[in-house]
Amino acid sequence: MTKPLQIRIRNRSGVVLFMVVAIILMMTLLTYGFLISMRTQNLAAANAGDQLQARQAAFSAREIVCSLLEDSLASRFAVGGLEHNPIVFREIPLLFDGEDQDDFSSKGFVLSNLTDLRMGIINESTKINLQILLSHDANSPGFGRDCLMRLPRMTESMADHILDWIDEDNEPREFGAETEYYRENNGILPRNSTPPTLSEFENIPDVTREMIFGFSSQNPKLNQNESPKEAFQIGQVGEDASIPWSHFLTVRSAERNETYEGLQRVHLNSTDLFALHTSLVELVDVETANFVILARQYGIQSKTESDDGAGSSPAKSPSGYPIDLTIPPAYEIESLFEIVGATIRIGDEEDPENSIVVSSPYSGQTTNLDQRLETFLDGTTVSSELVIQGRVNINLAPLEVLLSVPGIDEELANQVLAAREAQKHRSKTFFWLLSNRLVNMEQMKSLIPFITNRGEIGSFVFGGWSHPNDAPVVYEAMVDATGKTSKQLFCRRIVETKQVNDVFNKSNLDE
Repeated sequence: MTKPLQIRIRNRSGVVLFMVVAIILMMTLLTYGFLISMRTQNLAAANAGDQLQARQAAFSAREIVCSLLEDSLASRFAVGGLEHNPIVFREIPLLFDGEDQDDFSSKGFVLSNLTDLRMGIINESTKINLQILLSHDANSPGFGRDCLMRLPRMTESMADHILDWIDEDNEPREFGAETEYYRENNGILPRNSTPPTLSEFENIPDVTREMIFGFSSQNPKLNQNESPKEAFQIGQVGEDASIPWSHFLTVRSAERNETYEGLQRVHLNSTDLFALHTSLVELVDVETANFVILARQYGIQSKTESDDGAGSSPAKSPSGYPIDLTIPPAYEIESLFEIVGATIRIGDEEDPENSIVVSSPYSGQTTNLDQRLETFLDGTTVSSELVIQGRVNINLAPLEVLLSVPGIDEELANQVLAAREAQKHRSKTFFWLLSNRLVNMEQMKSLIPFITNRGEIGSFVFGGWSHPNDAPVVYEAMVDATGKTSKQLFCRRIVETKQVNDVFNKSNLDE
């Protein structure tokens, strides 16, 4: 009777063993799952930390650009310029207090954009300001269309549509269209003013995003066989149909009205002649100060009037004529070059024998680099505005943009391109056009309202990574540094970053 009982006991012990093994297996699986979960969360936390460091490195790079744009033109030239400067923009370290640069791998970088290979920013003053172009077109009908027609793949219809999109009136140009056309077609009406971005032109018939911006910044393409110099020559873009309009057009360009060293300029049309005279003596010399005061009081003679001054006494030097600062100003100086080669008649114009003629301290035949004249041009202004809008940077603008400046034809534009490379990072002003005999004095006077050698609005791509092998975090932005502090006009994240890695894999960027 005991055997069956023994068999039942053995069967029960097998079940218990199976249950124990199952429990152990379940606990093992739970433990393994917990460890996998912890590892995943740990990796996620580490990745989040890396992403945070990468973003911090990226925005540190952006702040470097802001700081350099806020600085004086002299300081920017001192570091080698901002247009292509791998030393400054290739690897910008992100450091915390107590961190050694060699022990910290987070780096930031700055690129002009993702369709060329320059380590630097794009100065918006190297482009055609659309609002200024519209003004030129109003003064010379057809000028705007001619300028736009020099851009790759531009047609007369597209050019007129662009001008109609931004002008204030509702009268269509010969090949353009206004409100009625757009209302009947896509329902998106023209802005009739300068748009906030060039992307609005995608609403114009036959215009594509690729024409405006090139290959999308979300998926740009780089020719891996080209060096940076082959891919993009600053100021010599040629006629490549793949170059987008955004390389030539801008909705914002401006500069601070300040000296090469970042100081406030002397306003020649100030009503306080005592302060004006003192400032000019400190800036240049007594001769220049006296002549400017006399010009404000008695006016500057035109060349014709000066040539007809027969019978008057010989011209005096400004330093030899006593000035009376209590006489209020009656005239304003319209251009800095007005005083070059000019004369002032003091006395009755109808009695030249008893009047006095005072000659400018700057000869109208000046072509050699006169240090006084360059100091005067750099340190003075005829405008009370703190910011000057829309002038073209003569040192950096490409051919197509140079030809948008009234008074610059193709021959002069090509001469500028050939001569300016040595001047790009050394010239205080654009006086080198005159000293290099590219223009005469009259041409120089006509060009002054439209050209500059600076610009404080920049667009660029910036990014950062936490470790060299990680994918970078990348953004594109535009910054306006024309005020006391810079402000960001726009910023957006770029998702695709493979092309950035392609850029950094090119050893010739260090050249």
